[in-house]
Order: sequence, then structure tokens, then C-alpha cells
Amino acid sequence: EAVQAVATQVPREGHSMVGVGTYTDARVGWTKLAKEYASIPNLRKKDDSLEEGKSESHGLIIEGEPQLFQRLGATLIGIEYIGEENPRYWIESGGAMARFFFL
Repeated sequence: EAVQAVATQVPREGHSMVGVGTYTDARVGWTKLAKEYASIPNLRKKDDSLEEGKSESHGLIIEGEPQLFQRLGATLIGIEYIGEENPRYWIESGGAMARFFFL
């Protein structure tokens, strides 16, 4: 319920807003979702061109920041939750931030 409230920004029943308590309650579930998203492999072809149509695993071509970082040699080391104190960032990211190291 808390994860859904964070994703949709619709307050849980009995609440007037999606606040710190909702984000705290959503921490475990949202962190798992963020780690799963950040771990999606780069779906570009080896020659760096985009394939027309769909990939076998997800049905679409995806390259967000995590995939770009991994393509450039970064390693996912973890997910920070409420690592940024700006509530506007929480709305955009659900409060999660993937941490990558370039080794």
C-alpha cells in the first residue's frame, strides 16, 4: 500500500498526503524495485545500434541512466533511500537513488 502511494503520489486511505511516514513504510519494497530497475542490463546491440522492434526479455528497448552508466563501465554498488533531502526529488524518484562506482 505504501509503495503504491509513493508510485502514484495518491495518499493512503486515512492520510491527507504522501509524507515521510509513507516513504518510511515503502522503504523495503521501493528499494527492491529500484535495485531491479538499476540492474536491468543494457539492451543495446553490441554494435551500439538500436534494434528495430522488441528485445526478447522485456519487449522494448531500454537505456536509462543506470544502463548508460553500466555501458560506460560503472558497477552498481547499492541503493540509497532518502539519500537526497529534497522532497521534490522523492516525488521524481520515489526516494531511491542508485549508487554507481566507476572503477
